[in-house]
Amino acid sequence: MTVLQEPVQAAIWQALNHYAYRDAVFLAERLYAEVHSEEDQSVNKRALA
Repeated sequence: MTVLQEPVQAAIWQALNHYAYRDAVFLAERLYAEVHSEEDQSVNKRALA
């Protein structure tokens, strides 16, 4: 879990609760990209070791 994951998840829920679906989708996409880029980096580091 990244340091920013919890606050971004809270912002996503807040956007959903206020019917700001575009904002929620944007934040969810950015969170998804961030989490998966970190996973890819850790996989690449293990592959190079």
